[in-house]
Amino acid sequence: MVYIATIKEKMNKIIISQYFPFVFWGLLVALIHYDINLQWGDDVYFSDVLGDNGTFEVWRQYLGQRYHNWTSRLIIEGVLVIVVHYPLLWKIIDTVLMIWIAKAISIFFNDTKNVKMNWWIILIMLAFPFEIMNSAGWIATTLNYLWPLAFGFIGMIPVNNLIKKKKNSMLTIFFSVIALCYAINQEQMCAVIWAIYFLCGVYMYLKEKKLPWIIVLGLLLSTISLLFIISCPGNMIRTEQEIATWFSSFRELSFFNKLEMGYSSSLFEFFMKPNLVFFLFSLLLIVLTYYYNKKIIYRIIASLPFIVSIVIGLFGNIFSLVFPNIIALTTSMTETGTNIKLTEMRMWIPDTFITLILVCIIISIWQVVTNKKMAIVLIYIGAIGFVSRIIMGFSPTIWASGTRTFIFMYFSIMIISVILFKEILKIKCSQERMFKIMPLGIGIASIFIIDHILYYINSF
Repeated sequence: MVYIATIKEKMNKIIISQYFPFVFWGLLVALIHYDINLQWGDDVYFSDVLGDNGTFEVWRQYLGQRYHNWTSRLIIEGVLVIVVHYPLLWKIIDTVLMIWIAKAISIFFNDTKNVKMNWWIILIMLAFPFEIMNSAGWIATTLNYLWPLAFGFIGMIPVNNLIKKKKNSMLTIFFSVIALCYAINQEQMCAVIWAIYFLCGVYMYLKEKKLPWIIVLGLLLSTISLLFIISCPGNMIRTEQEIATWFSSFRELSFFNKLEMGYSSSLFEFFMKPNLVFFLFSLLLIVLTYYYNKKIIYRIIASLPFIVSIVIGLFGNIFSLVFPNIIALTTSMTETGTNIKLTEMRMWIPDTFITLILVCIIISIWQVVTNKKMAIVLIYIGAIGFVSRIIMGFSPTIWASGTRTFIFMYFSIMIISVILFKEILKIKCSQERMFKIMPLGIGIASIFIIDHILYYINSF
């Protein structure tokens, strides 16, 4: 009996440990990767690139040809054409990186190492639709989108240490620079990294009246990468070919049309479709608002995004039977955006609606975050993710690329959600009451997540 009690005590310690959420996440990710089907999409194309010989010269010539005729992602594709030949290696690395992303969010934003916060990170990770990483083949898509995100977090470690007044070893800086070089080879991630380093640079300069060299280095590398991307002849040739293949009317669109297309399509993903990440995010907003603000106007403002996430989002199919106009709203997205016309007021409705929800979110964040400097940071983080997707409006592959281009916008919202959850944990006097309000929402999300995971596993 004593032995059983000892084992039970040790198990309880493990379960309540701050590391257990990541162990759970790691086991789930490993299980999903175990039986993944890799032989389709762009993975098949990239597996044939090096041929039977696979010599360094063939690899070098391929990258040269890609630079002149297709892409500036030379680092990413240089790794991709090798890794695609080792499925087991990809599964191991991809599993590790997915665990790292969750852990990195905790390292960056969970200073107190609160286990509840770590569980929230895992919940929000489970809400992310990882099947979008299969839109062009698992290996090709993850190396072009998920890996740059993961390596971007590694590249941010020295800055995180700098802000928290921790020492950076030369080894940490070395590996972070290597990781950063991979991350910024992806166009969207390059813009994200530049924006983050810029914000950190402004913060450090205002605080200490100097700009640390590690921030200067990050800004320099990301600026060089942006210039490399812009000047790459292959990108220009690729754009012309993709216009002919995917979007023949792209040249006819004005700057405003492209901007609106990127703007509306980005918000439609979260406001007009079932979206668990947005549901959990809006749940936090409404809970915090009802605690911090007694004014009815602010409670209404915070309620709108939450209502939208349910009525139009998760249960849109049900509510559309009662309110048929919901269908007209959710299907208003066309190949060229919502086709807003200043001369027809009814054409303003979709953009006006999504803009209203966006404004409600910004106002609510400002109201519920007690530290206004942090509120500005959260809005900035959201803007970075949003702009990273808006710029897709200037690409003829905005639709052909599918939802994988939303990854950085998704994670910006997920990071904001983690910080908002941190605000909930600050409410000590009424913490139990607050957690009685949230289980219903978390329970609804969990049902969708479990169904999502089962579908996900059975589809392999």
